[in-house]
Order: sequence, then structure tokens, then C-alpha cells
Amino acid sequence: MRRRILRGASRLAPLILVVLALSILLPNPVQAQGLAMSGNFYRQHFQLLPGETWEGDAYIVVFNNGDNLINVRLVSQTPQGVELLLSQEELTLPPGEKQQVDIGIKVGPQAVPGEYTLTLSAEAYRAGTGIKVTGGSQQQAELSILGKAGTVTVRSVTQEKEPFSAIIGVYKEVDGEFASVCPQQRSRLETRLTPGDYIAQAHSQDIKVCEQSFSLAADEEKEITLVCYTLCLADYSVSPIYSSDDKLTSAKIAYTIANLDKPLKDVKAMLKVELDDKHLDETELISFSRLDVGSTGGSYNYIPAQGWQEKHTYSFIIELYAGGKLRYQSAPQELTPGQAQPTGPAPAKLPVNWPVLGGVIAGVVVVGLLILFLVRRRAY
Repeated sequence: MRRRILRGASRLAPLILVVLALSILLPNPVQAQGLAMSGNFYRQHFQLLPGETWEGDAYIVVFNNGDNLINVRLVSQTPQGVELLLSQEELTLPPGEKQQVDIGIKVGPQAVPGEYTLTLSAEAYRAGTGIKVTGGSQQQAELSILGKAGTVTVRSVTQEKEPFSAIIGVYKEVDGEFASVCPQQRSRLETRLTPGDYIAQAHSQDIKVCEQSFSLAADEEKEITLVCYTLCLADYSVSPIYSSDDKLTSAKIAYTIANLDKPLKDVKAMLKVELDDKHLDETELISFSRLDVGSTGGSYNYIPAQGWQEKHTYSFIIELYAGGKLRYQSAPQELTPGQAQPTGPAPAKLPVNWPVLGGVIAGVVVVGLLILFLVRRRAY
């Protein structure tokens, strides 16, 4: 009987060790992270006068990344006289679900002008004999309650100075990012702002078609006209193509032409190439006798007639013409042959799950003690 137990243990032990080892080597599933929050609230810089209410496009999205249903309440922290207007304050989220909450701001007439931080927290809680908070997440936004302000009016027009239906926004740069300072409007925007520097942008079909920086002083009234590209590039890239021995063979020019306003006649796209800021080549990429409203993509492999010159910089510019007139010029894309190629990301490492590792070590110890016990009993 003892021999059978010993033989069984000796056969089973290697299998247990193999299973435990595989539990370390095989990737473990991502553990539930619970409550999480995203959205654009944290990117906002609101500017309001006492007595004003703002209802624009600010929002948060609350996620339940856990394995159980959670109840969530939203808690705001604001200066005296300021209220966050939430589309809902209590949420119930099943596992894997999310909900969007829209946000407005109401500034009371007695609010004190100044610079403030608005905080919105999402707290997951479990109800029972009392409410117990089990996790949370938060976002913060900036609020300027205006004392002195100026007024700016922004309009969007075509290159022919006709009204153009673009989405207009005004932004302020905060920590290297653009923060919206007022709700976006279509075609025309009018708002009051504190003295400072701003950027007005116009977008059409998610394409930025114009941008202009401006400054505003107290009590100043300023009008800005954004002359928008209605024929432009929605996408443009230059990608180097290498041979097996890491030599540059060609440059792939990929582009998408967007016509945003009305059909155009006699449209063509020209590729202009410069070498060290001097004109080198000019090639017609594509042409249309008529280009309807919409997007058209294409690509072209460029190879210089005299071959690539290493350590020299090539600049690629696409120009769009309609009816013989220049309507759009892209920013230059640069390529320098002979530069070190990116090596790519480092190989991913398998995650180490320390609780599992501890269990493996304990299991190995137990198996070892079991074998030692059986061997010692056999000796007696």
C-alpha cells in the first residue's frame, strides 16, 4: 500500500509542478478595474459672468469595468454660488456597462469673480445598514467667473467670402492642450471672454478648415472672420519604403481629398518636392473634370529620378487647384534618407501576478513535504 502511495505521489508531483509552472508562464486575464471615468469635462475652461448659465457639449462617461453591478453617485465640488447641472446624479451600472452624463454650469448673480477649479467625482457605493463607498474616480475643469470682459464675434466663410456652415469653437491653451472656453456654434459664434490670448477654430466633417489666434482686452469688441478651406486634404502621409537591405527605395504618398461645399470643375492635385529647401520635382497626382462633394483617396510612390541622397532632407507638399486657382496647400512632410530607422517597441513582457506566484511557491513546498513524508515513512 505504501509503495502504491509513493508511486502515485511520485507520478503526480511532476504533473502538479508542470501545472503550477504554466500558471506563471501563461498570461493571466486582466483583473476587473471597477469604476472608471472618461469624457471631455477635464479639458474645459469655462468663462461665465455672474448670473449666466452654460449648457454646451461637456460630459463624462462612467464605466463599470468590474464583475458586479454597482451603484454610482456623482458628487460635485464648486465655489459658492456655482452649480453643476447634471443630466443625472445617480447611476446603476451592470458589469461592462457605461453611461454618459451631460454637464452644464449655473453661476449665481452673487458669485465672486475669480479663477476656480470644478471637481466632479463618481463614487461607487454599496447599500446596506449604511452607505459604504467602495471606489471612486474624478475629473476637474477650470472656471473663470468674469469681472471685466471683452466680446468676440467669429464667423466662418468660404474663400469666396460666402457664409460657410462650419462648427466654430474658441479655445485657450492650458498645459499644452486646447481647452474649450464656450459652447461651439455653427457659422457664427458670439461670446464674452476675460482678457487674454485665444484660438478660434472652424471644423467641417471633423476636419479643421481654419484656425486663427487672437487677443482680447477688457471692454473690447472684436470681430473675426475665419476663411475656411472647402477643398482640402482630410488626410495626408508620407511613408518610407525600404528594401531588404534597409535601403530607401521609395516614398509612399497617401492622401484623401475632401470637397466640403459644392461640386467643383477642373480640380487637380499636384505633388511638389523640395530637396534641402530647393525645388526638385513636380508631379500631377490626380485630376477631375468635376469633383462632387465628398472624399476621394489615392496614393503615389515617389522615386527621385537621380536617386535618393542620404543625409539630405526631402519635403513633400500637396497643392489643390480648382479652375486653375490654388485652393489649398498642405504643410510639408519631410523625409531624410540615411537616418536610423525606428527599431519598434520592445517585446511585451508577461505580467507577473504576485498572488499567483506566492501560491505556486506554497504549492511546490507542500508537494515537496508530501514526497519527503512518504519517503521517510517508507524508510521506517
